[in-house]
Amino acid sequence: SRPDFVFVGVISYPLYLWHWPLLSIATITEGKELSVDLRAMIAFASFGLAWATYRLVEKPLRQPGNLMRKFAGLGAMMAAILIAALLAQKTDGVLIRTTANDAAAPPQYNWKAGYRQDHCFVDALDPNSGAKSFVEECSGLEGSTGLSPHVILWGDSHAAALYPGMRDYADRTGIRLGQFTAAACPPVVGFDVAKRPECAAINDFVLRKISNLKPDYVLMAAYWNLFDGKNGWETLSLAALENTIQRVQSLANTKIILFLHLPIFTIDQPRVAIKAFKNEGKTRTYRAFRHEVKTLDLGIQALAQRLGVPIVSPISLMCDAEGCQVSASKTKVVPLAWDYAHLTDIGSKILIDRAIERGALRLE
Repeated sequence: SRPDFVFVGVISYPLYLWHWPLLSIATITEGKELSVDLRAMIAFASFGLAWATYRLVEKPLRQPGNLMRKFAGLGAMMAAILIAALLAQKTDGVLIRTTANDAAAPPQYNWKAGYRQDHCFVDALDPNSGAKSFVEECSGLEGSTGLSPHVILWGDSHAAALYPGMRDYADRTGIRLGQFTAAACPPVVGFDVAKRPECAAINDFVLRKISNLKPDYVLMAAYWNLFDGKNGWETLSLAALENTIQRVQSLANTKIILFLHLPIFTIDQPRVAIKAFKNEGKTRTYRAFRHEVKTLDLGIQALAQRLGVPIVSPISLMCDAEGCQVSASKTKVVPLAWDYAHLTDIGSKILIDRAIERGALRLE
């Protein structure tokens, strides 16, 4: 008989009807597991909509009155739902959904081979993996003559996504290319990541390797904005990044090139590319693009400028006024990334080639 329990009981059915579609839509839109804060917001919204449904729909229908008026109201709501369904069918659904009528799905990218998983792209979660998983070839000195520039790629999976393009460039020019990358582990010494307990040890290992190898260049790249203090991730300070840069700079003749964010979307880029291509005939779009990463890019760029470190901005290279390039072809969908940001082989090659051609990446 408690009023609060009675209230929940009264709205229980519309609450049941509202909460599930809201959770489903949010999950599809986010493209990842929902945060606790977002789930709480959905719960509050579900209660509000359930109460409104009870007061404005369910309760009036139960009251005696003009049946024709009730039928007209229900008919209008059903017509609105039908129109919405027809519009969804006409436009092949919303951006986040693809259908059997869409352009043929691109072949699945084998990122494990492209990024050299378990060899030079390691797991920072498993204590049995971590730094001990790196193999000798990750140093990039196999078959080396010692005459060409030696380049080390250091960072997380976004850094690993640069490897196919850098490998292609190395094969054409003869540079010596090494790779030390770990999932969700930014190249910042002393930065502890609770979700990736091996990260700090991996970065200590990489710094020692850099100190011993003394490469000509160290390319540092990461999904920097992932570490924003939300969803269980720590907050990465620019001061910690500055300290790491200065430690590498202290090594004789080793230069740093800092990569800003890859183009990041809230959903998988192949879906974005299919919709942009089919509905608009475009290979560029800003739909579902995460503009907030540009703010952190500005901060990193200012830091790099102060420390005399050149930067490469993938967003500047891949995006223009029309949007970010999401397909390599204008006649069919050839995605440049296989998920929200990670590049395919062709996407990585296009980015690196463009950076070289425009003088953003200089390895002399």
